[in-house]
Amino acid sequence: GPMPTGTSRGVNPPIRQRDKAMRSRLFTLFFALAALMLLACCDDGRVYDRYADVHVEGWRSADTLVFNIPKQQPGRYRLDVGLRYTTDFPFKSLYIGVDRTLLGKKHTLHETLNLPLLDDDGHMLGDEGVSNCVINFHVSEVNLQQTDSLRITIHHLMQRDPMPGITGVEVKLCRVG
Repeated sequence: GPMPTGTSRGVNPPIRQRDKAMRSRLFTLFFALAALMLLACCDDGRVYDRYADVHVEGWRSADTLVFNIPKQQPGRYRLDVGLRYTTDFPFKSLYIGVDRTLLGKKHTLHETLNLPLLDDDGHMLGDEGVSNCVINFHVSEVNLQQTDSLRITIHHLMQRDPMPGITGVEVKLCRVG
């Protein structure tokens, strides 16, 4: 005879919930990919991208990271700095010094940046991986002439030395015009 309706009703909701969970997981994946694509917009124009590891015991303020960017086509470029960090990072933000030297002109520009890494509740602000988090910051736009090559140096300006929780620094240069 016909199955009692109580049984089928008991079986259906978990399946519907599983479908809903799967759908929301797919949506999340889709939006994460869309966000990644937005972050990577600069990729087609990316002319330089280097990553420097920081000492495993912590980033010492004397450890200046150096990025030598070779000559580029004349034009306008966007300079980004990325940080990789872990939950060992003890503060809400990191102060770094960024020096940009145009090697052709021996002209150096010093900038101090305050990079927020945690929100008020202590949650990481970047894209979280399994063991660390990656976050990108737009530093500035740079106009390069035919003969210009750039040297970017980065060091931290925090009292705590060495600084735990920062595992690497990335410098990207993207053509914008």
